[in-house]
Amino acid sequence: MKKLATICIMLFISACAEESINEPDNSTANVSVPTNLETTYISSEYVDLIWNDNSANENQFVIEYRSQSNPWTIAGVVPQNTTEYRVNDLNDGSEYYFRVQAKNQNNESKFSDSILVTTLKKLQPFKSEYMLETTDSLEMRLSGSKQGISVINRYYDNGMFVVEEYTDVPPLNFEETIITKMHSETYNLISFEESLTQNSRTKLTTAVWDSSAVSVQSGSDQYQRNLDSGTVERTSFFYILNALPLAVGFTHILKMYFVQQNIIWDVNLVVEGIENVSVPAGEFEAYHVVLKGTQPELHIYIATSNRRLVRMEIPTQGWEYLLLNK
Repeated sequence: MKKLATICIMLFISACAEESINEPDNSTANVSVPTNLETTYISSEYVDLIWNDNSANENQFVIEYRSQSNPWTIAGVVPQNTTEYRVNDLNDGSEYYFRVQAKNQNNESKFSDSILVTTLKKLQPFKSEYMLETTDSLEMRLSGSKQGISVINRYYDNGMFVVEEYTDVPPLNFEETIITKMHSETYNLISFEESLTQNSRTKLTTAVWDSSAVSVQSGSDQYQRNLDSGTVERTSFFYILNALPLAVGFTHILKMYFVQQNIIWDVNLVVEGIENVSVPAGEFEAYHVVLKGTQPELHIYIATSNRRLVRMEIPTQGWEYLLLNK
């Protein structure tokens, strides 16, 4: 009986060993090429990549990049079944090629098709000579008919540069006050406050920046978000872009944060030319600045002589903001 038990055990061990030996070794099979490499986010300093994993036998993915004619360099290595990677420490406003390869201990796939990505250019420093204390009034028109007025105050206060906008649109029963504060030397964002009243209902929204992170309280909603360096706040930017190095042909790609809707726009700023603009305050020679990527597209006219905002319009909606005071 003991001998029979021993034979059974030996047969069991032998069967297991044979099963192990006959088990296929996937590491010797071809490794499929990753496909559909693309970006999910582009900043001035990093790029987020995703791709399709088409293999079942890889143990890692190798991500490579190069700039212009430079040789390919490994940006990072991630484990099997990973389909995303962030490439850090990139230069702003630069072109980079990226590709991905699947590998195991015995084989490697061909590289995926490469993609070309241009990182965003960091916002150029504002020229303090144009960051002046001013008070301007803008008449709001819809399809040529007066609707209301906006008053924009720009001033310095305790080491901060403040943009304060008050808007009143009686036909829409709309009243709004927005105050955006920035550091007086760097013009980095500090805080945003909005009081919006429409049809007798008031909503308060506040946002506080801590480096690149922003904490927002909008009504009963609270949220936090990380922003890339150089991200500008939507409303205040309309009234400080005059301090950029504007010139015919000047372009700039930037990120614009819309606090009230918690969305970020990738905006392409283009100075399309110089035009003569007629507004209630008089005649002005002005830079025609277009912000493409906002919803809707914005056209802004900045006087070449003193860099005042003299006109802003939303062509697709028929809205215009026209300078009233000289």
